[in-house]
Amino acid sequence: MIHHINERFGLHYPKDTHWRKANCREVDCPHYVKGWVTTVPSDSSQAIFIRNDRERHHTEEKVGDGLIAFHFEAGQRCFRSFQHTKKLERGGWLTKGLSGGNSYQIQRAAMDVDEWIEDFNIASEGNK
Repeated sequence: MIHHINERFGLHYPKDTHWRKANCREVDCPHYVKGWVTTVPSDSSQAIFIRNDRERHHTEEKVGDGLIAFHFEAGQRCFRSFQHTKKLERGGWLTKGLSGGNSYQIQRAAMDVDEWIEDFNIASEGNK
């Protein structure tokens, strides 16, 4: 984002229009690539869930007083895969707003490239 005295010019990629859900393989999730270990109390709801999970393969290791470590091999979907996103191959939204303290108001949600460049150049000339 470029900030001039009275205006802010930005390039934004809104989540709802410029991103999509993705799987672990698409985002090179470190758990998918290298595997991972999850340590929980042996009698917890998390341990019960993991033991009953038929999708992921794991081994169990008792690691301490009442704790168990579940070792998951690489190449499987992690527990946070629902959070993975990937940016779509499309241009961002060019925006221009008025500065005001710690925030700014966007005058236009999306601008034409030529118009944005022209406004940016005018603002740059005024700040010399």
